Amino acid sequence: MPDESASTPAAVEPPAGDRLSHLDIRLPGSRRIAAPLLLPPGPRVESTDDGAVLFRLEEGEVAYLTTKENRNFQEPPESDPFHLAGRTSYTLDASLRMEGVGEAELWLIEYDDRNRLAHWRSPLTASGLKRTWETSPGIRRSCLAIRLRGSGRLDLGPVRIDPPPEAAGDETATPEPPRFDLATQDFDLELFVELNREYASKPLVPKPRSYTRSAVVSAGEIRARQLRERFNLAGKRVLEVGCGRGEVLHALAGALDVEALGVDVNRYELWDEFAGPSLSFERLDVTAESYSHLGRFDFVFSIAVWEHIHHPHGALAAVHDLLGPGGRAYIVANLHRGPRASHRYREIYFPWPHLLFRPAVFRQYYESLGRPPAGPAWVNRLTAAHYLLYFDLLGFEAEEVWYKVTPIDEAFYRRFEHLLGQYPRFDLERDFIHAVLRKPT
Repeated sequence: MPDESASTPAAVEPPAGDRLSHLDIRLPGSRRIAAPLLLPPGPRVESTDDGAVLFRLEEGEVAYLTTKENRNFQEPPESDPFHLAGRTSYTLDASLRMEGVGEAELWLIEYDDRNRLAHWRSPLTASGLKRTWETSPGIRRSCLAIRLRGSGRLDLGPVRIDPPPEAAGDETATPEPPRFDLATQDFDLELFVELNREYASKPLVPKPRSYTRSAVVSAGEIRARQLRERFNLAGKRVLEVGCGRGEVLHALAGALDVEALGVDVNRYELWDEFAGPSLSFERLDVTAESYSHLGRFDFVFSIAVWEHIHHPHGALAAVHDLLGPGGRAYIVANLHRGPRASHRYREIYFPWPHLLFRPAVFRQYYESLGRPPAGPAWVNRLTAAHYLLYFDLLGFEAEEVWYKVTPIDEAFYRRFEHLLGQYPRFDLERDFIHAVLRKPT
């Protein structure tokens, strides 16, 4: 399972009793606005000598930034300068002071015509935040949210939203490699090796997950804790689809009174060790074999497996069948157009190799390393839009949907824009979709 986070704000509407304050926002074209900031009650706001406005959040609190003085985020007027709908790319730049904060994230939350959520999140660090994004098509309104985990204080001081620095014609910027010319160049082994050498010092995944036994068990404990914190699973019947070695269920069954079952198309040696009175495993392909003997479950989950399923719609239909009325599912899936979907980031360091190079070039590269030839990992070609459509068609209620994203490498994107530009930018940065689903009663 790739390393990604499962935490997200519990709601996207401000909590009751919000206090309204303002931040100084600079937008493209030197426009300045006093953006309302919806805060929990209390003495949260202070001014600094340089005129910046700072605010403080305590553990678990969420603040919302919007130009609408309306806590329900009704549709903003056409003239709203913070309403960033459209196809333009923007950069948010914020300075920070952090004191004892465990974790902090900033989110962009967008609402489309169907009121579905589309958003990204970026971790906040003491060095500040700089994030470039492109709003999704069909967005009607948008806002920023900041969430803390752990105890401490976070002060976010003047926020700027500008066009990307490269659009301003910065003469001091480092020269970029020339754009790739399809007419005179090939996506061959030579280019593959050149890109990998170029990105060796800045790999897409700096610390790939380890698969030693201790690392697997530790990862299972982390996953299980995240599930326990997010879902009320005590006393429930739980199923994991694509359980792999079973480390998550093993940790879950060891911490809670649950009846747990893991199924996978392959059998793993650790199943015999992990199985117990409340935990069992079965080799089963729910898209090709009968699963009626399994009964009904209160909760079904799957983490970073769905992208490898050959019939993903059929698998989701099986989950719907296996849930009892009111049951919930949590699905995490790697998306094909994301930068790391090749799953070869241990040896291939640059983004989107599977979108740029043919499998034959992958095989040639591995052979050049003296290894058995290997192409990109098999990943179905589903996008977030496919998943949202499937959820609707199968009758699920999508309680929450969010994405784990990797910001676009703008220089790399421009270099190969003639090919990468075929895909929406919001698809190119989405590595994982997270969905919490409910089967109606």
